[in-house]
Amino acid sequence: MKKRKSVVLTAFFPDSKYDSSIFCSSAEKVLKNGSFVLEFFYDGNDTKAVKEYLDSKQVETIFLAPFYTKLQKKSLSSLDETLRKETVDKMKEYVDLCYYFGSEAMLINSGPRPDAIHLDIAIKRFEKSVYEILEYVMEKADGYILDILLEPGDIGVDYDEVFGHTENVITHVNAVRENYENYYLTMDVSHIRQLGESIETSLQLAKPYCYHIHMANCYLKDSNHFLYGDKHLEFGALDSELDME
Repeated sequence: MKKRKSVVLTAFFPDSKYDSSIFCSSAEKVLKNGSFVLEFFYDGNDTKAVKEYLDSKQVETIFLAPFYTKLQKKSLSSLDETLRKETVDKMKEYVDLCYYFGSEAMLINSGPRPDAIHLDIAIKRFEKSVYEILEYVMEKADGYILDILLEPGDIGVDYDEVFGHTENVITHVNAVRENYENYYLTMDVSHIRQLGESIETSLQLAKPYCYHIHMANCYLKDSNHFLYGDKHLEFGALDSELDME
């Protein structure tokens, strides 16, 4: 794993998702304060302006496709085959966009968790989607191969995703990597805490497959509290799970 700092641009500047001028001005604010990898989502009309800016800065980037799937209620593990295919097709569009931008990786998520009876089916649907995306990545590769990153989510807290617990997701990733070595994990310390796991233990287990780590905090003490769940509050916030140390 390379030791590089990154910033999730879209989290700090939400309007940069669709407005190229806001994207460029926001990225400029971030980059002038240090050398960062930019993690972002952009689905606006002026992709040329974004590309020209990124090229001018020669900045490494990671494209965050879950901003689409979560906002649009799409899922790569959907029990509705039509919806699953629509989501895969959109991810393929984003693969094309990643190659256009020169992004080194694209993040995906596993989608909402169904009831226990249908969970195995959802896992198989997600695995099918992953293979379709990875096959497309290889077909479109030109000069380099785009990395695909799975970010495990919470279970039963906020997004309630198909893949969460570290041991389960490692089994999945390890199996896929037998055919595609460009498939990795993005571990989020807030999600790990929401899963009730030890951050240190989970990261140690995931280390062989871990592409990068998201540092985030969460509040879990009261499910009725407005900050409960995956709200990305500041480290050390009152009664939150993680302090600066």
